[in-house]
Amino acid sequence: LIAAALSWRIRRRLVGKKPRAADKADTLSRRRSGAERFASGDLKGALAIYNQSLNLDVTNTAARAVPHRVHAILYTERGQIHFAQRQYQLALRDFESAHAANPSFHAAMAWLAITHYAMRNLDAARDWWRRAVELEPRYAELDGLRWMSRQPGWLLPPVVEAQAITALLNARRV
Repeated sequence: LIAAALSWRIRRRLVGKKPRAADKADTLSRRRSGAERFASGDLKGALAIYNQSLNLDVTNTAARAVPHRVHAILYTERGQIHFAQRQYQLALRDFESAHAANPSFHAAMAWLAITHYAMRNLDAARDWWRRAVELEPRYAELDGLRWMSRQPGWLLPPVVEAQAITALLNARRV
């Protein structure tokens, strides 16, 4: 009986292991790698890294070590990759997921505004931009030449179309 139990434990260790859940350090490391790929122009590689980070087994209790604000950053940055590829519906879905994960994350709000503007949903764009500027007044200074410095939720280099949209949103802000 004891030998059978030990044999079962050994087989259990070797076969059928559950996927390893994300932890905060691994997730942040992958995020940096994805941002570096984006900066080098490898959108496909960056997207693969963000997808891997967001698709880890988040139901595992160890994954709860990754806070909602980190998920909001990951969704916002992956959304920028979709935006750069002009996949606005996918980008919008990611920015909405980021906002749901952390409703006070201003970068998600700013990108919701930018994406709505690109999709010609101007009223929604102005509303999201107003909310983002209330939380982060530096957004009001973006004029098409200036861009957000490196910080969570903002990838560099800026997507040219997004940079132009921020200038338009500020020009039309009341």
